[in-house]
Amino acid sequence: MTWSKSLAISMMAVFVGIALALLAGRTSQHVLGVPLPLACVAIAFGMQWVAFVPAALTKSEHFFDLWGATTYLVCIATAGLISASLTGRDALLIAFVAIWALRLGTFLFTRVRRQGGDSRFDEIKQSAPRFFLAWSLQGLWVSVTLLAVVLSIGAREQVPLGLSDLLGAMLWLVGFSVERVADKQKREFRRSNSKLPFISTGLWAWSRHPNYFGEIVLWTGLAIMSSASMTGLSWLGLVSPVFVFLLLRYGSGIPILEERCDQKFGNSAAYQTYKKSTPLLIMLPPR
Repeated sequence: MTWSKSLAISMMAVFVGIALALLAGRTSQHVLGVPLPLACVAIAFGMQWVAFVPAALTKSEHFFDLWGATTYLVCIATAGLISASLTGRDALLIAFVAIWALRLGTFLFTRVRRQGGDSRFDEIKQSAPRFFLAWSLQGLWVSVTLLAVVLSIGAREQVPLGLSDLLGAMLWLVGFSVERVADKQKREFRRSNSKLPFISTGLWAWSRHPNYFGEIVLWTGLAIMSSASMTGLSWLGLVSPVFVFLLLRYGSGIPILEERCDQKFGNSAAYQTYKKSTPLLIMLPPR
């Protein structure tokens, strides 16, 4: 990949983030004349580009996921501190995002340190343009997934807590629990020196990617909670869980992992049986 192509795609990602922030955040509170969602977009991309410099110089991806989680924390803290009318709902949203980011960020960082690297970046980090694009896309990931939450925090009108908040909070709890348990089960499987080449027990008997299922469910819960204060174009904030689903299902998540597993275990009859009997994403009882 050339620098011109990398920069072109990166600028497209920035444009998408800015367009969504401006359209959905038209009635949002402002920071120095800038809508709060747009300020978070600037923070998200700016933090990635700053981190890219030392990462490219050392050709290291070790702090990629940790920095992404840190970006979520900085954006959500900034939104909370700037908001002139922080509600109980907003406090819950901030807490939920913070808990998720701290848990996932430290988990992924620890895994990369333990394994000595992240195989996703074996080729990418050797090319500065491709590596820069990866950091830019992480900026888009943060910007879009946080959009609904930031819109709620920046809403000018306060809306009392209601049934949508209860439903959203329950979905977040379910999704967070599923993701955490799935990650723990896979980590323990790798440490167990099992004779089996791949994990197919626990939640992994219900879905081939239960951690991603949990991720989608928890962001759906946050979007439902945030929807209580949405009006007009701010309903565009509901793109957040849709974006998470599309990226994990068709982008940098499941397709890469499925291809990798097919290469490793494709000749295994047990793996072929597992694929046929276990849903790709949505969790269903084992057959």
